[in-house]
Amino acid sequence: MARPVKVSPPTYTNLPPGIYTAKLESITDTEKPHAEYGMGLIWKFVIEEGAHFGEDVERLTSPDPTEGNICGRLFAGCMGIAKIKEGEAYDLDDAIGKSCQVIVKQYKERTRVDDVMPLGPVAPTAPRPPAAPKAPPRPGKAPKPPPQDKFWVETGEEGGELPLMGCVDLQRWINEKQLDPESVTVCKEGTEKWTTADAFGFKSDIPF
Repeated sequence: MARPVKVSPPTYTNLPPGIYTAKLESITDTEKPHAEYGMGLIWKFVIEEGAHFGEDVERLTSPDPTEGNICGRLFAGCMGIAKIKEGEAYDLDDAIGKSCQVIVKQYKERTRVDDVMPLGPVAPTAPRPPAAPKAPPRPGKAPKPPPQDKFWVETGEEGGELPLMGCVDLQRWINEKQLDPESVTVCKEGTEKWTTADAFGFKSDIPF
């Protein structure tokens, strides 16, 4: 499969869950290989109609399509076929520019493409997002939030001071850098013990 190497970091969007008519804009390689899974592909779809016209949504997959994995299903849906056939050669770039229906679902704190379907004669419109719930009455005095743990983080960059990150910022940094928490060394503020981030419950965002 001859594909020009094009490297991009994943971006995270909050397109509401639903079914949309979209076009596959690009397939790019991940910025860095995962320690266990190696390189991946970022499939970027752009919504073609409705209230979210022009917005994009992505899916990270393995680079090798099979009949059953998400990489193969995305390619088949874009190409308008039921599924790919094992043993046959395919060029994933043939799917770029093709329109299809993308099924967007919630994944952790964001949404992503869960699957795609060939574009039928009449594409269903995306459902309206549910109305935001009303806030409860304001209390007389809001309680103080619990203190958040902070961690000194070994980023691997030479020189300068080590950054001190809260839990949310540290998890976001791990996701953006596509790192395995088992390879990230941290020290909880107020202690002198260095250990890996997975010991504190931080997770990897790599889905394959």
